[in-house]
Amino acid sequence: MNIVIAQEGELGHLRDRLTQAFPTADVSVTTSTAATLEQLEQRRIDWLVVDSADAGLSTDYLTTVHDRAPDCSVLLLATEPLDSLVAPVTLEVTIVRPASDDPDSRSDLADRVVDAIRRRTGDSQAPLDSLFEAHALPMLLIDPETGAIIDANRAAVAFYGYTIAELTAMSIDDINTLDPAEVADRRRQAADSPGKQFIFEHRTKSGDLRMVEVNSTSIQYGDRTVLFSIIQDITARTEAEHHLHSARNHYQRLAEQNVVGVYVIEDEVFTYVNPKMAEIFGTTPAAMIGTSVFEYVAATDRDRVRSRLAARETGDQDSVHYTFAGERTDGEPLVLEAHGGRVETPDGVQIIGTLLDITEREAQESELRRLSQALEYAAPAVYITNADSIIEYVNPAFERITGYTEAEALGETPAIINSGRMSDDYYRRLYRTLQRGEVWEESIIDRRKNGELYYAYQTIAPYLDEDGVVEGYVAIQSDVTDERINHQVIEVYQRILRHNLRNKLNIIRGHTELMEPAVLETPLEEHVEAIDRAAATLAELSEKAYIARHVLEVDDETPASNLVEVLAREQDVLGDQYPDATLVLEAPDELWVYGAGRVEVCVREVLENAIIHNDTSAPRVEAELRVDETESMAELVIRDTGPGLTDLDRKPIELGGETSLLHAEGIGLWVVNWVMTSLGGEVEFADNDPRGLVVTLRFPYVDDAAE
Repeated sequence: MNIVIAQEGELGHLRDRLTQAFPTADVSVTTSTAATLEQLEQRRIDWLVVDSADAGLSTDYLTTVHDRAPDCSVLLLATEPLDSLVAPVTLEVTIVRPASDDPDSRSDLADRVVDAIRRRTGDSQAPLDSLFEAHALPMLLIDPETGAIIDANRAAVAFYGYTIAELTAMSIDDINTLDPAEVADRRRQAADSPGKQFIFEHRTKSGDLRMVEVNSTSIQYGDRTVLFSIIQDITARTEAEHHLHSARNHYQRLAEQNVVGVYVIEDEVFTYVNPKMAEIFGTTPAAMIGTSVFEYVAATDRDRVRSRLAARETGDQDSVHYTFAGERTDGEPLVLEAHGGRVETPDGVQIIGTLLDITEREAQESELRRLSQALEYAAPAVYITNADSIIEYVNPAFERITGYTEAEALGETPAIINSGRMSDDYYRRLYRTLQRGEVWEESIIDRRKNGELYYAYQTIAPYLDEDGVVEGYVAIQSDVTDERINHQVIEVYQRILRHNLRNKLNIIRGHTELMEPAVLETPLEEHVEAIDRAAATLAELSEKAYIARHVLEVDDETPASNLVEVLAREQDVLGDQYPDATLVLEAPDELWVYGAGRVEVCVREVLENAIIHNDTSAPRVEAELRVDETESMAELVIRDTGPGLTDLDRKPIELGGETSLLHAEGIGLWVVNWVMTSLGGEVEFADNDPRGLVVTLRFPYVDDAAE
């Protein structure tokens, strides 16, 4: 197409705009009437743009134009309608130009000239061009090699705040805040892969930064390939998603040709559909064109869609965005999202828009809602982190188990519940497993907000993006503190019934067989004594088993007690029972704890063991009560000078369980361990220097006795 602009006036600015709009056209400017007529003689001219302000404009001039180029269409620009001008040619278009000559007025005039030529040329791209100009979403045509903005629609002008002339003089690098090299890489991706989607930060003329979703694809525009980009402002959505723990990106993905359906409707009938539109409904463009819109709308939504179309046809709404239920030609239901606007033509009103099939997205969102509800009511603690281990989500069970509220946990790392009890090797194995993209399952000891330790069975799984890169981690923790204790109790009771009692009863039975009526002052007297000792041992085990069951099964609902008073009382009682022993107590004036009754059982067991198992004639036991403020724990350290513990008694406690080969002789130390664990504490054993045993009981204390 050849276009000549007859410029005696100020029409030079039209050339750039027409060149952008019609990249395959030859657009030239003449500076005189003679030059214009010469052009008409030398070659075919399809369009002649003439300004009524041109001094050479007359009936004779137009007659000459008609004689030399009878097929040339004339577009006349006038400051007012020209009723008096009698022309021998039919004026294709008369455009009343604005009185003002400011940049915005010039840009508007240029847009109207482009629209007029497009409407008269019968260009095969006319439906898409009309869609481009009238669409409610900002759209850009971009040179994939240089990034130069070739064209922009009115919505883009409004969004970015630049005039069309300013935008088309810019590069996309002037808007995108990414490094130009990165922007160039994204352009290459869009050119190589149809329907590519990106999330960018764009800068408007006012300096505002807006997060945008850009759907970009390569299209043929005239005889050149350009990037057609549809821009959606998702700033508000991005901020909302960040506030609601990341992760939710369910908005439309638009791109022309291969991504979204494009349609034109007149009188409720499709007059144009692109291949993607037909693909959505399982048919072809030829089969759809000329059919009623409502053949593809579910019966339940036909009235609603009809009212939306009517509102645009009457001009009550220029553009709409809504979802509705549709149907494929085979009857399969669809969920569809429509964006549409109205365009007035000489023949009437066209409804032009885009259609996106969101059936799968709706199903995914429904599944996410169900999953979210399941997480809210799940018994295990669940927390989700990003790739940097920053917590982005916790469920109510996490709050209940750890004591940290959602507000306290978000933005932190899982280190807030780290007890310091797990080895470096544990975490090395954990990280190696996750880095391989595998699921980690293992028990762990963590710490609640109030300082209590708890045992958990933990599962951590990485979740990946579409490229297989780790986006974050999902952790599920089941609090197994009580189960752990119960399991240990069962193991020990099984040992008592199967080992201790059985063996002692065998002793009783063996010696009973040897007893005779008269044993006093006979060699058999020692057998009776052995029976007595075995029976005493069994009685002691039975008594401690009862104490263990009573302490662990009965809730201690007593208020906070002063542990210093408990220790002083035990010092007096043991001093009376064992007058040869020395018990030294070092403690603050007061230290308040919950469960003082349980703690007293532990204190008595450890102190009495330190005395009765001491092989010296004057046992000495030292007890020191202190506070570890860094962990908000009370520590009772008991030191003796006896023979210490054997591995049979010590190892099962430290390892957390017994076996048929490795088991303690008594139950007392197990009672101590169970009580400390139930209080959120722990028990530790160490060798005393130079001889003896050090037992440390560690458990939470009360900051304020009034609590």
